[in-house]
Amino acid sequence: LGLLIYMYQMEPPLTVRPHARHVAAICDMTWVYDHTRPFNDPTSPPNREFLRQLRGWRKVLSGEMGFYDYYGHWGALGPWPIVHKIREDLPAFREEGGTFVTFEVAPNFGMQGLNAYVAARLSWDVEADVDLLLEDYYTRFYGPAAEAMRRFWGLAEQTMALLAPGP
Repeated sequence: LGLLIYMYQMEPPLTVRPHARHVAAICDMTWVYDHTRPFNDPTSPPNREFLRQLRGWRKVLSGEMGFYDYYGHWGALGPWPIVHKIREDLPAFREEGGTFVTFEVAPNFGMQGLNAYVAARLSWDVEADVDLLLEDYYTRFYGPAAEAMRRFWGLAEQTMALLAPGP
């Protein structure tokens, strides 16, 4: 049985324990937690709270635990530049005992497909070199415009990473 740790069910249970066959996925909700930084970034108060909840669930679950995130943003029609977050989140989640990933994407591949590509490749091999994945994407997806798009995404990622912490 799969459990979704989401919305008003983020707090780990205090007295009951999920069955050993239960699996759960904890959701890094964009409207609650900080997507300008990785979920384990201690400079972000919302992400400190998410990490506390994640660790609490990991203690009570004997089954597998997943990470659910929004790598395509339904509310943003333009860029959602969070590769800097994804590259750290997925290895960090594995270190926390996580075993699988579920990510949601919007039908906006031109502006948000880079996130899905990097997340899919890291889901397959969490130790993959993200810089090489980016180079592969720019070259294969953009062809002759690769250099211009590399600069575009670099600036977008830098801008997102420099925003004040928060949802």
